[in-house]
Amino acid sequence: MDKKTIIGLVVIGILILLLPYYQKLLREDKPVESVEQTASQEEVTGEETVTPPGSDVQQETPAEKEESLAAAPKTELAFDTSLAPVDSVDETKVTVVTNLYRAEFSNIGGDITSFKLLEYSKADGEIVDLVSPYAEHTLEFQLETESSRFSTKNVPFTYEGDTMIVLENPDEAGEIVFSTVMPNGLQVLRKYQFKADSYIIDHNVTAAFTDSTYIKNSTLWWNGGLYPTEQDVNQELRYFKFCDYLGGEFNREGFKKGKEISIQKDGLTDWAATANKYFSVILSGGALKYDGVKATGEWHTETIGDKEYDIPEIEVGLVSKREGVQVSQDYIIYIGPQDFFRLKDIGYEFHKVVDFGWQILAPLASGLLWVFVKIHKVIPNYGLVIIIFSLLIKVILYPLTRKQLKSMSDMKKLQPQMNQLREEYKNDPQKLNAQMMKLYKEHGVNPLGGCLPLVLQMPIFFALFRVFYNTIELRAQPFLFWITDLSQKDPYYILPIIMCVTMFIQQKISVQDPKQKMMAYIMPVFFFLIFRNMPSGLVLYWTTFNVLSVIHQYLMDLGGKEEVLSLKQNE
Repeated sequence: MDKKTIIGLVVIGILILLLPYYQKLLREDKPVESVEQTASQEEVTGEETVTPPGSDVQQETPAEKEESLAAAPKTELAFDTSLAPVDSVDETKVTVVTNLYRAEFSNIGGDITSFKLLEYSKADGEIVDLVSPYAEHTLEFQLETESSRFSTKNVPFTYEGDTMIVLENPDEAGEIVFSTVMPNGLQVLRKYQFKADSYIIDHNVTAAFTDSTYIKNSTLWWNGGLYPTEQDVNQELRYFKFCDYLGGEFNREGFKKGKEISIQKDGLTDWAATANKYFSVILSGGALKYDGVKATGEWHTETIGDKEYDIPEIEVGLVSKREGVQVSQDYIIYIGPQDFFRLKDIGYEFHKVVDFGWQILAPLASGLLWVFVKIHKVIPNYGLVIIIFSLLIKVILYPLTRKQLKSMSDMKKLQPQMNQLREEYKNDPQKLNAQMMKLYKEHGVNPLGGCLPLVLQMPIFFALFRVFYNTIELRAQPFLFWITDLSQKDPYYILPIIMCVTMFIQQKISVQDPKQKMMAYIMPVFFFLIFRNMPSGLVLYWTTFNVLSVIHQYLMDLGGKEEVLSLKQNE
């Protein structure tokens, strides 16, 4: 390996070390318009006001997507003005079981109290529940009049229907309807619809006052944020974010530890989301756009295992400014994994919630993930998929790698003449460089030829870093023996050590200049420090590529020796 290649490796290593700090800089809180959220939820009877004629609410266009429930038939929710106010009721829990989740709904507030994803478990073996344990009210509906704000928080609803709904057939659908009349005359109907094979819930909220009080605006909130699901809690907490798709632009932002936030944005809004590393809750109108988003964030100290952590609670709200004596809002709510291809099939740009890092590398990262998923359908072990992928990359880069190895071999042959020039012009650097370039030109050697394959690998490396770190497909995927999760670091550092051994062998074969031989010892140690905490899947890829490069280099050196021997015999 020539000196310029080694310098290139050092620079790349430094860039890799600085990458987390650069990403942190990019993800600092952006300046946002802050508004103070009123903590208290007053429930008072609104004063009689001028009553404009009510306006019909535009129904969303059905999304012809398998995952979307927008195509589910909507039933008109009419109010019965003779109903008496619901002062208090016993809590009724309604359980909905589909092929993907087990959810519990409560008639207190008419919202969700548990949402367990049947296909995903935490490190302790428990099923992932996307309702945080400190979330008292998960889906709160608020509305405002000229003088007051009203909320479904802690409001008793009545429910008539089965308390267990099981959906197994892909075409099977179910629904829950909660209704209430508050003492202040506010009537609310909440309807939820589900399908067996979708994480989408179709939700309609209709509200009106018995005295025709005029309603100014309303907001649907996901309260409580999300809760950590991964073994490395500190590492996961960096991925807790608020996301929105507003005015045709996607935005992702977090907030600093200990800092509370209160955000309000106005404009045509497709959706708002709260997200952690692998899971998201997305509030949307589907094809129907809303009028803004809100987000609040505060910190809680929670004990997870035997340690205490500061957990961010990021709540999001979808705002509607449609006015009238009656409001009827249609939402689609996605509660599930950040499955890039599932979200892309749903539409509405939901897939943007998956964090692929730098925007310029996002298409490459999604393309690599697509390749991984396709290969995995044939070979059901992502460790083997990574090895096969490394082989494919090696084959693709073979022409360049061959030129690299040939350039390195030619450089070896020129070492005696180069050393002679260094000795001859040791006091004249400019003359030395001129003579070196002349020597390279005479023998057709490109001193930078060894760097090109490595430079081309860097975008792949950074894209793979995001794929292994952020995609649900690689989460908790085992390889063999001690590697039980390719998205996490090797717990015993065995793979990083193997990687460094292969790098040492590769350098010992290629480095001939005595002045550079020390690099054969320094570089492996340097790369071990870089890779030791990286996802084991990424280390497996780099190690496999190293092994293939050593074999390739050995075969080329062997072929070169046989060629020299043949020429000597012919002489």
